[in-house]
Amino acid sequence: MVFEGLKAQGWGEGGGSGGRLDADYRIIDGLEKGRVMAVIDKLDEEYFTWGMWVYTEPGERDANAQARRELFLLGWLVDAIDEEGLSDVTTEAESESEERLLLMLLADTRSRERNGRELYSKAAIAAAIGVDRRCLGNRYKWGQRYAVAQRALDGLIAGALGPVAGVVEVVNARAA
Repeated sequence: MVFEGLKAQGWGEGGGSGGRLDADYRIIDGLEKGRVMAVIDKLDEEYFTWGMWVYTEPGERDANAQARRELFLLGWLVDAIDEEGLSDVTTEAESESEERLLLMLLADTRSRERNGRELYSKAAIAAAIGVDRRCLGNRYKWGQRYAVAQRALDGLIAGALGPVAGVVEVVNARAA
């Protein structure tokens, strides 16, 4: 997404570098893109994994990598819930419901980040985990899990995009 955004602004095509197509500006474009790549590579594992899972288009040979990323993120969300000190799920059915809830939230957030569209309403999520929609309110077990997961996902977005946005800002300022 970062590279698509840079390309849309003309980077690598001369437009972002004042409309010039000469070799000096192509070199600068490459250096700036290298800075973006360096920031991405230095992200903590959860932010890097989130960024790769959400903001990249997997190739044919990348399906297993994307599945591993999703599994990592699922485990990371479970850990976020555990760190919050919420009561444990106690049955296999609850465990399956929690997994379904978190996978749906992951997919929903990914869809919103990629194309601005929500996949699941709260009612659809509640139905999928076998509870009334009101049970996703903050006073209830599932609502607390929902809220913690949403905050964790918001943190992933900020942690993945914030550092990259800083570099892009510098790139844009130099291009102006």
